[in-house]
Amino acid sequence: MMEKEVFNFKEAMERIGDEELIFELLEDIVELADATEEQLKVAIETNNMTEVRIAGHTLKGTAANLALPQLSEVGKAFDTAARNNDSSNLEELFKDLQQAVINFKQFLADR
Repeated sequence: MMEKEVFNFKEAMERIGDEELIFELLEDIVELADATEEQLKVAIETNNMTEVRIAGHTLKGTAANLALPQLSEVGKAFDTAARNNDSSNLEELFKDLQQAVINFKQFLADR
C-alpha cells in the first residue's frame, strides 16, 4: 500500500500557497497521526467499527488537504473497511498506518 509518496509539495502549494504555513501544519499533523494511531489501536482491539470509521475518515480528509497521500490512503482504507463492517484486514491496515506514520516522521526529520 505504500507506493504513494509521503508528501506532494506542489499540490500543497496549490492548496495553501504559503510554504512556511504548510510546514507548520505538517508539524501539527504529527500529533494527529499519533493520536489517530492510538485511537485506531483501541478501536480495533474493541472491534468498535464506528470509532474506526471516524478515525479513518478524519485522517483521510486531513491528510488529503495537506497533500499527504500515504496517510490519506490508509485513512480511506480504514474508513471504507468500517463502512462495509469488514474487520478482516484491520490488523494489516494498522501495520500500514504505522509505516505511513514512520515515513511521514522521517520525511519531516529529513527536510
